[in-house]
Amino acid sequence: MDTSPITQLPENRIGPGRPPGLKTQLTSLLLEPELIDWAKRQPEGLSGVVRQLLRVAMESDTGMSKAPGQSNVPRE
Repeated sequence: MDTSPITQLPENRIGPGRPPGLKTQLTSLLLEPELIDWAKRQPEGLSGVVRQLLRVAMESDTGMSKAPGQSNVPRE
C-alpha cells in the first residue's frame, strides 16, 4: 500500500486556479447543475466567474471599484 502524499494535481482540472496573492475564504453555493457546468468551462473557471459577477454587482451597488487584491477606490 502506497502512503506517499499526492503531489500532482489531477489532469482533468478545469480553470487556472486561484490568482496568486488573492486573499480568499471558503464558501458554498447552491447552483443549478447546468450553470455549474457552463461556468466550469469558462476561461477563469467557476470561481473566477463568481468573483467577476460579484465585483460587477458590488460596483453597481456601491459605486466603488475594487481591483483584485486592492482596497476600494472611489470611481471618478
